[in-house]
Amino acid sequence: MNTVKNYWDKRYEAGKLWGDQPCPSVALALPFLVVNGAGSILVPGCGYGRNSRAFAERGFHVLGTDVSSEALRQATADKPEVMEQLRYERMDIRGMAAGESFDAVFLSNVLHLFLEKDRKKVLTACDKHLHKGGLLLFTCLSTADKKNYGTGVEVEPHTFHHNGKTLRFYDKRAVMDELPDGYTLLECREHIQTKMDPSGQREDLVLWFVAARKKGAE
Repeated sequence: MNTVKNYWDKRYEAGKLWGDQPCPSVALALPFLVVNGAGSILVPGCGYGRNSRAFAERGFHVLGTDVSSEALRQATADKPEVMEQLRYERMDIRGMAAGESFDAVFLSNVLHLFLEKDRKKVLTACDKHLHKGGLLLFTCLSTADKKNYGTGVEVEPHTFHHNGKTLRFYDKRAVMDELPDGYTLLECREHIQTKMDPSGQREDLVLWFVAARKKGAE
């Protein structure tokens, strides 16, 4: 955990790596949240809070979590005092204990950062915090991202270590196989997100947006 924390603390010390605007996947997620009647959202790997705050500004009750103290320092500094529905906690997503449950989990550009055994831990932890009938919303890298796919050392199938982090790339079948048991797939579509790479250059990422509903009802 300390190695991961140190890596992200150092990255976030450079400031707001990806700007102030929320990810495109926030706009993709909103219709599903509204139709499903969601009121509360867990945002693991929230970084400095640009997505968490966007949801809170739209009236959702949001808990953002991250392993990086520096990321959460920035997120807390940007949180308006009147925004009581937005909270932050530091924790490693792989070790989140069962406890508070939410209507939705929003996992933006996080899942593809882990090796297979830790991805299973991440999704198991998310499932423990999701109400029956709740939404699992996530994004992950696509194998269609030809600029980045295959860069670095392959450490697992379609998984490459590069620039100090691990990146797993997915085709549609792999995305569907990653879903935990007991979920109904609602949407799986590719989209483009523009971001800054570690060297400060702008780049377009090809990502999957996935929406799935946990079976059952409260």
